[in-house]
This record gives sequence, C-alpha cells and structure tokens, in this order.
Amino acid sequence: NIFSIILYYVSFLLTISSASGMLRIGAITALCAALVMFLAPVSGITDKWTTTDTVSFIDVGQGSSNLIQLAGGKTILIDAGALTRPGFNCGEKIIAPYLWSLGVGRLDDIILTHADADHYNGISALFERFRPLRLWLPANQSGKPGYHSLISQALARGMTIEYPQGGIFITDRFTTLSRLGEPPTGIKKDESLVHLGSENNDNSLIVSLRTRDFSILFPGDISASKERRLIEEERILDHDILLAPHHGSSTSNSAQFLKTVNPDYLIVSAKTGDNQLFPSARTRASAKRLGITMLTTGHNGTITVTGKNGGFELKTSANSLQNHTRLVAASNGE
Repeated sequence: NIFSIILYYVSFLLTISSASGMLRIGAITALCAALVMFLAPVSGITDKWTTTDTVSFIDVGQGSSNLIQLAGGKTILIDAGALTRPGFNCGEKIIAPYLWSLGVGRLDDIILTHADADHYNGISALFERFRPLRLWLPANQSGKPGYHSLISQALARGMTIEYPQGGIFITDRFTTLSRLGEPPTGIKKDESLVHLGSENNDNSLIVSLRTRDFSILFPGDISASKERRLIEEERILDHDILLAPHHGSSTSNSAQFLKTVNPDYLIVSAKTGDNQLFPSARTRASAKRLGITMLTTGHNGTITVTGKNGGFELKTSANSLQNHTRLVAASNGE
C-alpha cells in the first residue's frame, strides 16, 4: 500500500535525523506502525470503510485467479492457478503480493471452479498467508494428486470444505454468489472425488456474482456442449461481464452462449502469445460481431471492475493504447 510505504520512509528519516525528542518518539511510533502494516495488512479494518464492490481479474499468465472485495470487508478468491515453469508458484509469487498491495491480509472464501492445475496450483501457498475460512469445491472431479493434496492441506488447517449444490451459496448485504446449472445427482459429500478425467471441465462450478451495481459470470472451463445445456436449464443468464470459458478457447465461447449472456465485456484470462488459441480467432470474431468489448489479461494486465452509481468502472493495469475506463449502466438481469 502506497500510504504504508510513504509512512515508512518519512518516519525512518525522522528517526535517524537530529529531530527533537518528542518528534523522534512520534517517528519511531509511526515506523513501528508502518512495519506492522507491512507484515500484517490491516484489510480487516480498512475494508469496513469501503462502500463499493470490486472484482480484479488478476494477470497470472496462462491461468485464472479472480479477487472479489465486497463492501463491508468480505474477500473471496475464485481460482488461483497458472501454467508456469517448475519451481514457480503463482500463488506465492503473483497472487499473494497483489493481495498484499491492496491491503488484503485475510480471505474469507476460496472457490475452485474445477480441478485443473492452471486453476488451483497456487491455492495451497495462500492457505498460510491468508488463512481462508472456507474452501468451495466442485463435485465430480478427477482424483489428481495435486487436487487431493490441496484438500488434505485444507482439512489439516481446520478449513471448512463445502460443495455448492445449486442456487445462492454466499450472501453479503446486497451481493449474492450463486451456482448455476443443474447440480450433480446422487453425489454424497464424501463421495465427490471420482475419476472422470476430461469431464472436469464440464463439471466446473459455474458461479454468478450479482452486486448492486454489476453482474459477472465465472463459468470455469465449460465446453460449448455444456454452454448449450446451461442455456436450456437457466431462465436468466444476462450478465454485464463474462469471464470467457476455457480462457477464450474455440471449444467454448459459442456465439449462442455469448449472445445469451449478452455481456458488455468479455474478459479472457490467458497469456498473450502467437498461437492465437487463447483467445481463438473464432471467439474474437464472435465478440466483435456481437458488439462485445474483449479484453485479455495477457495484453491489458490485471483488469479491475468497481461498482459506481448503479453501474461500474473498468480499469486495466497495462500501459496500452486501450484505456477502458468508463461508466456502464449495469443490467443485473433485470
């Protein structure tokens, strides 16, 4: 936090200067306060003062991680993973420093959409640093060793593990997080880890966030066939912002699905490269034809959405020619 940094250096310089006794005592006190803010961010206090809801699509490279900060202090992370070189943990090297820079020192909930490494391999590094209370998992996921290890670590830390079945599963003031789609049938809580292999993607948790000012759909890595089933199952899919399924892949993001969700923005969480797979040329063409503004974390950096006066303000962190900061009237499915 920039305030903490300024406080640290000003108080440090005053401490080592020839300032008077009382001024030096005050500087030492301020220096200690700055150090505490570095070591233990005061999000639990400062977030109580906020009156807006914010969502950050964090630039983690080829992966996905999304931070939700609700008015009143609740913090929720949806996914935390990336495809990286061995020995590099995106949770430790990217996500944790980003959360600390915002003054976030505690997570209330972590939601994992599905058991693919580029969505979960940074989560375990966040357990100790941010002490989340609950871990929300999808049912019917393959038993990958890393996934089982993640669950074991959560249980060892006394975290509550939940499997949302359908409808609203988190509420906070005027905000809801809901699981869309038909819930799995015949699955008991202690039998939720089954070997379904490639079915992991279509068994993703499909999470709908609705606040007073905007709505966002987080569909995980669902395929076009799952998109069609979701359209048949759900009466209302309208959202202001859509996190592109499967990182903008051509196997997802059907024109019918994009048209039904009808977002103002399509956010693609993917590393920018020359292969044009994420997002695919077809996804780009569909978004352009439907008049949807598409942003990618690989090109635009971390993308932040903040509620404002019945709409939202969207900002990108990258210094590019595209500055998508503007106020958009939110539909919220109404």
